[in-house]
Amino acid sequence: MQRLLAVAVLTISAGAGGEDRMPPRPAAGQPVSNPSADTLLITVDQIGRGRSCALLSEIQHFYPGSRDTLTPTEDPDLKQAGVVVDLGPGERLLYVASWSDSSHAWTLSTTSPRFHTRRGLHVGSTYAEVLSTGDSIEFSLPEGQVVATIIPDSVSFMVDDRSATRFYNRYSAANLIGGRQLMDSTARIVELFAGRGCGK
Repeated sequence: MQRLLAVAVLTISAGAGGEDRMPPRPAAGQPVSNPSADTLLITVDQIGRGRSCALLSEIQHFYPGSRDTLTPTEDPDLKQAGVVVDLGPGERLLYVASWSDSSHAWTLSTTSPRFHTRRGLHVGSTYAEVLSTGDSIEFSLPEGQVVATIIPDSVSFMVDDRSATRFYNRYSAANLIGGRQLMDSTARIVELFAGRGCGK
């Protein structure tokens, strides 16, 4: 499950662009989707109103202002269908299908600080806050991207690019040992991911 999520995270993050990703600042006075209608708790199979394995068309029904998108994959000739919900400047929800199933949401992600894990972690939280929960963290490096997974929740996150680069260099030098201690305590979460396979 964590390997599937790590690969999906890589796929989604590939579309994020080359700029240094930092957590978005909440927009003041900007009209956004009504957050009170959303489930703000991130679980293994839900972010916002969208659940893992829900039809993308259902998610579009939940969010009338959403739009279709195609996300890049490791294969430059292949794109995955998805639905983007823009919540405000720098804030979005993204629900992405699998290459083998273009109708259902397999991976869910957010760059919005309004959504949080059961321990209160959200976009903008520091790695020191992650450590303070006492939860087990597992790191993976799909295609060189640093992905951390909170084991009890099966929710993954990525940190700002500078911190990810530092971590990658230290982790590689340590022969992929000691990941938990190698991340800067000031690293900030820039995106949270959840989802599971939708096998028939």
